[in-house]
Amino acid sequence: MTYTSELIKKGEKDKIWAKFCGYLDLPIEEYMQIQERLLIEQFATLKDCNVGKHFFGNCSPKTVEEFREKVPLTTYADYVDFLVDKKEDDLPKANYRWARTSGKSGEYSCKWVPLTDGMYEKIGEAFLTGMILCSASEKRRCSG
Repeated sequence: MTYTSELIKKGEKDKIWAKFCGYLDLPIEEYMQIQERLLIEQFATLKDCNVGKHFFGNCSPKTVEEFREKVPLTTYADYVDFLVDKKEDDLPKANYRWARTSGKSGEYSCKWVPLTDGMYEKIGEAFLTGMILCSASEKRRCSG
């Protein structure tokens, strides 16, 4: 996050906008190509771990269409066996920190969610993007 804090200190609003909100300037086709590429990258991350094998079988999808055909919509119940005991060996290789929910749904006393450093970074970026957009008076124009 040092890079972003330096941009803020220097008042580099155009670079901040490009980093966090630049996707708004893309044509929808280009934006969707990026999203598809990122999703396909996740298939590769999952293919060798037990969670991925559970949903993909022995062959991970190569396209979004193949993924949609092969993998049903899921709920927490589909993952609970991998998450309830925090079995990191079943997940893609990473360092996890575990978040615990309140379990207010009544279905489980709590739900465990594995979060990686990369996920925390993305959550932070999403928060900053939201703050930028809610403080913008128009595109590329933030208050302050």
